Amino acid sequence: DINPIDSWADMSHLLEREGWPAVGDQFPLNIAYFCGPMADDPPITPGVCGPQQTCAELSQDAGVEMVRQEALDMLNNDVGHIFPNAVGPDGKGFKWELLVDDRPGQHQGVERLEAQYIRANVQPTERYVLSLPGSTRYRLDPGDSQFDNLYLAGDWTLNAFNAGNVEAATISGLLASNSISGYPQRSKIVGWNFGRGVTK
Repeated sequence: DINPIDSWADMSHLLEREGWPAVGDQFPLNIAYFCGPMADDPPITPGVCGPQQTCAELSQDAGVEMVRQEALDMLNNDVGHIFPNAVGPDGKGFKWELLVDDRPGQHQGVERLEAQYIRANVQPTERYVLSLPGSTRYRLDPGDSQFDNLYLAGDWTLNAFNAGNVEAATISGLLASNSISGYPQRSKIVGWNFGRGVTK
């Protein structure tokens, strides 16, 4: 069973970079970033070379609506664990007036959610790297693509983490650079051989 919204990050350090105009007496004081896995509804049919559905058959609008409903549920029922002053005394019922809504006109209640950025990654190219048990053996080495003059980089390649994160992408890029030019030396790439039992 999928827990739809299971990650939160305070991204308020980006407020000064976003160039928000003051909207009446409204101005964002906090950027809360929520995300999580999304169920395929209907499920994607696997094929030898990827999903059998075409991109047109994977509905962005339906995905966004699914995420919107999950956000409504999370804000009304669970966000009080993170922001206790954003809900009623019983820990339920989000205070919608806390959301900045810079659209023209007066928007009240739950309709203020429409002014927030909501995204659903439904296309296969938007999906995140998984680290399923036993899948590490299928990861490609950044310096050994089996093709002349082709080097690989990304958190999906064989690296110290074998998971989707910026550290894995960085190590992979450094390993690709090492394979191309010898720089940086592998011994200088911190953590590249973690868990491999390799010291070269």
